[in-house]
Amino acid sequence: MSLGIQCIVGLIVGGVLGAIGGSWVTWLAPVGEAFIRAAQIVTMPYMILELIVSLGNLSERSRSVLIRTGGLAFLCLIICATAMAALVPSWLPDLETSAFFRPDMLVDTEGTDLVEKYLPYNVFGAMAADNFPAVVLFFAVVGLVVQSFEAKDIILRPADTLRRVFQRMNKLVAKLTPLGVFAFTAVSIAALDMQQLIRLHAMAVLGIGGYVVLVVAIVALIVGMTPVTMRQLWRMISAPFVVTFSTTNLIIALPMLVESITKELGGDETTDEQIAAVIPVGFILPTVGQVFLLFMVPFCAWYVDRVFTTTSYVQLFATGIPSVVGGIRSTIRLELVNAGLPEDLISVFFLNGEWIYRVEKTLAMLGMVAMVLAVVAHSRGMLTLRLRPALVGLLATTLLTIGLTVGTRALLSQTLAGTYSGASTMMTLDPLIAASAPVIRDAQPLPDTVSLASIRTRGVLRVGVRAESLPWAYHRADGRLVGYDVDVITALAEHLGVRAEFYEAPLGTLEQWITQQRIDVAIGGILDSPMRSAMFNSSDGYQQVHRALVVHDDHVRAVQDRSSRGPLRIATADSEPMTDDVLRALARSLGSDEQPAQVHVVRIQSHAEFLRDTTHRIADALLTTAEGGATWSVVYPRTSMLAVLGNTVPAQCVILQAGDDANLREYVQQWMIEQRLSAMFDRLFTHWIAR
Repeated sequence: MSLGIQCIVGLIVGGVLGAIGGSWVTWLAPVGEAFIRAAQIVTMPYMILELIVSLGNLSERSRSVLIRTGGLAFLCLIICATAMAALVPSWLPDLETSAFFRPDMLVDTEGTDLVEKYLPYNVFGAMAADNFPAVVLFFAVVGLVVQSFEAKDIILRPADTLRRVFQRMNKLVAKLTPLGVFAFTAVSIAALDMQQLIRLHAMAVLGIGGYVVLVVAIVALIVGMTPVTMRQLWRMISAPFVVTFSTTNLIIALPMLVESITKELGGDETTDEQIAAVIPVGFILPTVGQVFLLFMVPFCAWYVDRVFTTTSYVQLFATGIPSVVGGIRSTIRLELVNAGLPEDLISVFFLNGEWIYRVEKTLAMLGMVAMVLAVVAHSRGMLTLRLRPALVGLLATTLLTIGLTVGTRALLSQTLAGTYSGASTMMTLDPLIAASAPVIRDAQPLPDTVSLASIRTRGVLRVGVRAESLPWAYHRADGRLVGYDVDVITALAEHLGVRAEFYEAPLGTLEQWITQQRIDVAIGGILDSPMRSAMFNSSDGYQQVHRALVVHDDHVRAVQDRSSRGPLRIATADSEPMTDDVLRALARSLGSDEQPAQVHVVRIQSHAEFLRDTTHRIADALLTTAEGGATWSVVYPRTSMLAVLGNTVPAQCVILQAGDDANLREYVQQWMIEQRLSAMFDRLFTHWIAR
């Protein structure tokens, strides 16, 4: 069997094994990792020497063809990818949705520094960091400089000999490719989360549909403009395509791609040089796959019920296309901000990562092949319009595009109708720890001495709970009190050997009851602070949280736009005054260090007061925690959580304790230590927050 067929067999067998083997196939992960490492060890030096030798030997005519024809082919490919990125979002029906909290929502946005990407201080550091664009650019310049030497053979002969050494090493590694494809495919299939795929299948449908159209369009351009047949094209790309698809690593497939194209088209020195030069140079330019995946930004706008205008598309492509070479993930994050969309929507990228990188890398590879074939065909005087295959390709692309536009929109309209279940999930969520419904008292608790002994004597732990404090304590659809803190306090009561009775009230009332010893403890997403520590006894923190804002979807741009200098009204439902640290951090994040935003604090009675106000009369945004804010946005899907503060001002959830009994404080402290060791808090976090 040819290498391409072997890779396909490995792909199929690995997929079947991953589907039926589950977590058992994880033992194959080291096999795939070993293949990747072996391939990358020899790929980088091979491509460096290939660049120096090919560009160093390049004739003036070949260089001119490379720049003109290769540049024109590159431009055509980018236009096709841009058109498809603008088209596929039109396939989407209307949808109402929101997402649960993910830790990656707190990651700070880092812009793509193209100067640093292409011109690092140390090229050897770039090689160690796998910064392939910088390495390719540097050694491409080296090859062009060598070209100007009169005695360039003194440099190029030993470089060519060494290139052949690494070429043979690449052939040895290539023999292991089917095994690597098998291992990677099995592990990837076994790791798929079907729940996530179902929830976000609209993006996969769009991505795969647009991917198919682009593949057909590029193939049509190749067979319609060059003498290459479909059979020849398949022989060139089959093995590199399968390797790239299964490993999501284009770099290790480049030597294989160069060799397969050279084997099919080579035969003269000029062609071999052009093939060797175009492919690595094409790697440092924006690729078809990267540009196409910019459709994720308008997809995210649809995901949160936002309109993506024509102006937004122009801005997206003007800033996104030049920056994608720095990485599609960082570009998507930045473009979300530029479009006035919540940054936490980058989680959509992570949820779809399994197929996103495969689309990006395989389209990039196909684009490079198209550029190579255009350059070679022009050099041989064979770049011309072949009317029949061109018309067939154009017709196939047009019909496929129309069919997918109509069919995909109809399909998604049907499959996504009534599929949003975030709010119902939260409103029907069962406790993780509580075995029976908690006892809720309507009357005010009576004052009593608070101590470990008195709690055990009466057999009741009086718990004050802050009302409407998702996800810490809230009433689900059937009226039952549930939540992260309800589970925590239930577990504590069970450990004490008593039952818990709950008294609901606003936080200010709970603090009064603590002072009057009407309750023993208070819970409900209560955060620690210097002021609170000075006034009340409190436990150690049991869950770290991060400050964030909740904003109505149609008001996101007004809040998130870093250039805005107007005063922003920030609501807080906490009885504690907003600390200076949080206020300064908000002003800087919503403005800049040099010109902080004007922030006005608005006191409200409850979170729901802001969330139900769709006219923005109360405030522009609600200050809460990122963990809680994401949950509120799930229950109120027309709102979004903005993690504008990231990790800058973390806080801890605590239990307020009445009285001054040292035994009670020590008991709670030791109990919390035991629960951390048993990972109870981690389980609660996953159950109630990061679903």
